[in-house]
Amino acid sequence: MVKRAAFLWLAVAAAVIPSGCSDDEEAPPAARVEDEGEPLEFLRTFPASTSGGLRAETKAVVKDAKGWEALWAKANEHLAPVPKAPAIDFAKGMAAVFACGERKTGGWSVEIVGARKAGGKTRILYAVRAPAEGAVASQAVTMPWHAVVLPRSDDPVEWVEYRARKN
Repeated sequence: MVKRAAFLWLAVAAAVIPSGCSDDEEAPPAARVEDEGEPLEFLRTFPASTSGGLRAETKAVVKDAKGWEALWAKANEHLAPVPKAPAIDFAKGMAAVFACGERKTGGWSVEIVGARKAGGKTRILYAVRAPAEGAVASQAVTMPWHAVVLPRSDDPVEWVEYRARKN
């Protein structure tokens, strides 16, 4: 009886727990902006975080040390002491930061998934992943954010939400 109860519990847990993030929506059949232009390689990628101090949606490109240090401090204000901002050679690069803002549960994540040079613009692609509908998620406020370093450019920046294609 105990083995059967344990098995049933495991079966229920297996059905509920894997539903962390939702499937990405299918893109329209038309040409996708993330396929246009020339890909830009990241000079550096920082680990994405689900916690931080960026309470509002943030799409920022930072081209100087002072601005980077201020944004880094704000994003990490929940840590004590706030870690020093990683060094970036702003003569060669610029930091791109995306945050989806405050969310009322766990299970949210964001990622800057790519960048492209197209039509005289630097196009930064980001993804927001929500917990799957009906998923079990922690009841904790999260503020997911991600940062990368791109080759420096004075081109205007366009932020594009990336949605994976369904197979």
